[in-house]
Amino acid sequence: MTIETLTEFFMWGSILGWCVMVLTGLMWLVMKDFGRRMHHKLFGISPQVVDIGIYAYLGLLKVALLVFFFIPWMVLLIIG
Repeated sequence: MTIETLTEFFMWGSILGWCVMVLTGLMWLVMKDFGRRMHHKLFGISPQVVDIGIYAYLGLLKVALLVFFFIPWMVLLIIG
């Protein structure tokens, strides 16, 4: 595998990952009440716990995207 191929892989992984994160955040903004009700009906958890879970998910996703896609892409751009 060449450096150019790896650079392109990490670039597209970064782009798609950030799109998923933004889409998830926008969906949560639009469908927050529906999500809270469904989680309460299905699992019996309070809306505050659902909010904490969603924000934790988005935070972990952001860190994972930075560590596993964005930073390697930047390093490959620098050394390539």
